[in-house]
This record gives sequence, structure tokens and C-alpha cells, in this order.
Amino acid sequence: MSIFRFQSFEANHAGAMLCVPVPDHVARQIALADGEPPDQLHITLFYFGDAVDLPEPKRQEIIYTALDVLRSQPPFEVSFEGTGIFEDNDERPLFAQVICPFLEEMRGHIAAAFDRAGIDYSKDHEYHPHCTLKYLGGAPDPSVDIHAVFAISDIEAVFSEEHVRIPFLAPRLFQKKPGGGKQRLGSGDWEQATNRQQRRLTRAFDAWSAQTRRALTNAATRGVPIPQQADILDNSMRELEAKLAVVLEVGSKAAARISAGKRAELPGVRQVVEQHDREDRLLLATALIPVIYARLLPDITRGLASDPKALKGAFGAVRAAPGQYAGRAWVLIFETQQELGRTREAERRAEGKTAERVRWVIDPRADHCAASPGHHGCPDLAGEYDSWNDLPTVPAGLTTCRGNCRCHIEVYRDGKWQRGVYDG
Repeated sequence: MSIFRFQSFEANHAGAMLCVPVPDHVARQIALADGEPPDQLHITLFYFGDAVDLPEPKRQEIIYTALDVLRSQPPFEVSFEGTGIFEDNDERPLFAQVICPFLEEMRGHIAAAFDRAGIDYSKDHEYHPHCTLKYLGGAPDPSVDIHAVFAISDIEAVFSEEHVRIPFLAPRLFQKKPGGGKQRLGSGDWEQATNRQQRRLTRAFDAWSAQTRRALTNAATRGVPIPQQADILDNSMRELEAKLAVVLEVGSKAAARISAGKRAELPGVRQVVEQHDREDRLLLATALIPVIYARLLPDITRGLASDPKALKGAFGAVRAAPGQYAGRAWVLIFETQQELGRTREAERRAEGKTAERVRWVIDPRADHCAASPGHHGCPDLAGEYDSWNDLPTVPAGLTTCRGNCRCHIEVYRDGKWQRGVYDG
């Protein structure tokens, strides 16, 4: 065993950090029987101290800043080669040595972004990437050797028991021409349901925006200090999250009814909707709300609340973001269709019939996305498939365009291509 003698942080399971979680199959391979549990194994990137000392706005700022850096970070491989002990720590952590120049380069980019944003993190020791396996204390050095390689495409923000995934190459929510600002063309039920959802989301944002701007302007007029104005914005973000959560849930139910009709109450369909709602709440909490807050907070801290016209412009700059989440209704329509399609295929097999073919149809009026790491390009998906199970994904699912997707699925039923898995 090769012994590296570095300092390390004391174990703090109530702490806040950014880390690389070790995949389950690797964690089970390297975990020691009397050491850290496999589901606790990770490579610390940044340590922020006790989670209780980190307020929610600061947590959101950490997540958003890291996410912005990782939008250009391709996946890479990490190697564990040998072990070492931090002898300057009384608990004498035994660790797996990390060999990965890409990891240290990535951390350097995030550290630079944190420094620019004024985000504090521990700089007490020189950074040495490692994965703690066991705290030896006074026990003798064990004879352990570690060799493993795995790929990573995301990191985690950990605030005590709260874990937030931060993916590489995540699509931007804000663009010069946000897709969420455009209504879907076509008079079909699916398009109209998605367009209604977009309007509901935008109306909810507009009502919240007007109320919040009034509160901020009144506070500025009364001479309320800027830190307290920032608190007003902070508290209002919870209201926005709650309002949008209700709209998304209503939209999910509507999309399921439009897609499944009288079969919307089937157990499989209900499970799809419930999982979709959980994902919506997670996206709100970890993506949309932190992004809007991070965009608006600097405007408040530089005193924009005292200028109603400029404040309205700042809120208007993020107005399109909630509307983009109407694409979540579009993906649920096809997740529901896929569940129904699999049900129908099972029914047909029971009757001795073959599965009905399906085809991916791209909208000729839309701009089409190209493949990207972990996501498909819509033109590559266009064409016919023998069954629903052969589809690599569904429109607005694992496509590069995500919620902006304008593609749809048709089924070859009763001698013609048509929408919907069942008649009626």
C-alpha cells in the first residue's frame, strides 16, 4: 500500500459540500466491511462548513454558480489507484487516492466562479482529491489496495441530509429567444393543452411579479435597507415556487386526461403522473427558482427597487423562464402514451396479435436539435419503430431540445397512422 500523508477535514455528516458521489457498483467494490457505508462514499470538491449555518439563498447561489460552470463540462473518467492516510488528522482517515487531472481542472473552474461570486469555501488546506474509506484512529495501518475506474457526468450539492444533483451539459434556461415564449402551432388537443399550460404558468408568474415588485418598491420608498429588501425577494421566491407547483400539478392532470381519456385512472398511468409531479417539484426547487432568484438578487442589492421602471424590466427579463416548463406537459402526454402503448401491446399479445408500429414525427415548421452527450437529436429519432419499447425516448424526454420539442408520436392502427393508442 502506498501511504500519502496529507491533512483533511474532520468527518462532519451535518456539513455542506460539493462532491462527486461514487457510483453504487464502485462503492460496493471498494467499501471496507468496518468502514464508511457504500452509500456515503464520495470525493469532496468543496466544503462550506455546517449546513445549518448556510441560509437557503446561499445554497441556491452555490448550486446555480456550479451549474453555470458545468454547462460546458463534458463527462470524464475518474480512477482510484492505491490508498493513503491523513496522518495530521487525529482520526487518521484512510482514503482511496484519486487520479484524474480533469477533476482537478473542473474544480479549478468552479473555484474561480465561487471566488468571483464571493462564495466562501474552506481553503485551510491544499486540495488533494480523495475518497475516505475508514477512520482508523489508533488502529494499525491496514493492508488495502484499491483499483477502480468510473465515469462521471454530474456532481452533488450536499447540505446535511439534502442532496441536489448538478449535471454536466445542462441546457440553459435563459436564451436570447426562449422557446418557452412561443406557442405550439396546430389545433390538436395535445398542442392546445400545452399552450394552455404555458399561459397558466406565465399568468402565475405575472401575478407574482406584480405583487413582489409592489412590495419591493414600497419598501424602497419607506427607506427599508437593501438587506431587508433582499429578504422580501427571498420570501417571495417561496410563494412563486408554491404557485408554480400548483399550476404544474393542474397541468399534469390535464395532460394525462388529454392523452389517456377514460384510461387516465389506470394504475400505470397514475404512477407515471405521480413520478412526473415529483420531478416537477424537484426541478422547481433545484433549477427554475434558484435561477430566477440568482438573476434578480443582484438587481435588488444594487438598489433597483427604487426605480419601478427598471425593476419591471428586471422581472420581465426572466418572464419567459416559467413558460418553458409547459414542455413538461408535452413530455407527460407521451410518457402517458408510452405507458398505454405498452398496455395495449400486452393485450394484443394475449390475443395472439403483434404489436402495432409507432413512428416519431418531427414538425417541419420547427427548428430541429442535434444530438448532444446523453441526449438524442430529433432528426435522428424520426422514423418507424416496431413497438413502443423500441423507442429510445419520447418527445421532450431525452432530447437535446427538451421541453421545446415539437415532435409527436403516431400509431399505425386500423390501417392508418393516427394519434392516440386507443380509439376514444
